[in-house]
Amino acid sequence: MQLSPGTKITAARLARFEYACQMSSSVSTTLADNSLTTITLDTIDADSASAADLANSQLVIPASGLWLCWGTLDYEGNATGRRELCISVNGTGTIWHTKDVDDVSTVSGRITACGGALLSAGDEVTLLGRQDSGGSLDAQTGPRGPRLGAALLVET
Repeated sequence: MQLSPGTKITAARLARFEYACQMSSSVSTTLADNSLTTITLDTIDADSASAADLANSQLVIPASGLWLCWGTLDYEGNATGRRELCISVNGTGTIWHTKDVDDVSTVSGRITACGGALLSAGDEVTLLGRQDSGGSLDAQTGPRGPRLGAALLVET
């Protein structure tokens, strides 16, 4: 399956993968200043992998292989500090990391992380955010809310 730039990842597109899952959030997550925070994910957008763990806001990988993982997060506008988005596996390290250097806008902004990794059955994948504006900031919700997804590309 090929996606053109700007193509939205929808449940119908994810259904083409044997194992795929995307979660999102209908509630706001408040990110304290300079603290790595797990983003609340309480909605299943698509899940042919039975990977969504809403109680823990994470994906649990059902099969070992090469997985493509993606995450997005929109921060509330603030003209001070930096924003970060991380995709973490098993809480022991960040395998995808994106920094938005010096957010100089008072308008909310989107940050995205995406990458492939060899994951094992049972691995837990979470979406984490950090900001250092000097105070707490909320993640946006709704259509521009956080997303975490994964699709198995090659099973091992």
